[in-house]
Amino acid sequence: MTDLRILLLGTTGQDYMADDLLYGFRTLFGKNAVDSPRKDMLYADFEGFIHPRPEYAMNAKYFYDDPVDRSVEADAKDFDLVINLSCRRNPNEADICVDGEDDRDIATPACHLLFKRELAQDIAQRDPSILPITFGLPDHLAPPWSLAGLFDRKPVEVHSSFTVMHGPNRGRLSAEWPVRKYHTREKYLVELNKSKYVLSPMGAGWDCQRHYEILGRAVPIIEVRPDAPTHFINMWRDGENCLTFDGNADIIKEKIAEVDSHQWDRMIRTGYDELIEQYTASAVAKDLLKRAGVDY
Repeated sequence: MTDLRILLLGTTGQDYMADDLLYGFRTLFGKNAVDSPRKDMLYADFEGFIHPRPEYAMNAKYFYDDPVDRSVEADAKDFDLVINLSCRRNPNEADICVDGEDDRDIATPACHLLFKRELAQDIAQRDPSILPITFGLPDHLAPPWSLAGLFDRKPVEVHSSFTVMHGPNRGRLSAEWPVRKYHTREKYLVELNKSKYVLSPMGAGWDCQRHYEILGRAVPIIEVRPDAPTHFINMWRDGENCLTFDGNADIIKEKIAEVDSHQWDRMIRTGYDELIEQYTASAVAKDLLKRAGVDY
């Protein structure tokens, strides 16, 4: 932890991108990372509504203490850096802004640098000052080690758990691999750990926190098409850290049939290493600061 003090602007409601980054910055900077307004659902004293599907209620009740007396301070003048973690929902100006929405629209916030989830190829080529960013898995939710070496001991070949109506090809996939739902996150993770492969098709956007939940536990099967963001295509490399498909369910069975235990192990290990190095919430927050040129 350093002396750099960061004010993190956001909203009171659940917002995965903003909440991931808040978690990541709090992990890196402790009490020197302050949320405004206070994100109540990330604190242990929260008793309100979080998410209708508990296995996806990833950002809840993580913080046991509030780093600042908000009656005294939580003003931009008290901080070295101001980052707006949700600039489409919070209009306040900042040094750095993050647009975490699923669409390809680009916010025009009052900031010096913009990071955008779902950064479309044509926009990235047209305006290199807009930088891509991905979700990050809250660090303590990452598996402690990869499940490589368990190919022959995993009883479930393909795991399927997603909201069917939220993506263009999910209905067809669920007809082949029926979707299951879970009442607790623990049961959900048990099923991931029992599975060799886990479907993670496109939803409202290309990026999804499920992608990162899978890494190290199983091989994700990711929907990747030529119209996906360039950085997304570069992230998910068929046969290296995942299997990819273009929306056609038939190709999934063909690809699975070609994978032996050695290649499966390599994909598991590669995925796990990339999760720890690049896709935990603290790693995403650290990378944001590095690309923004912030020294700490």
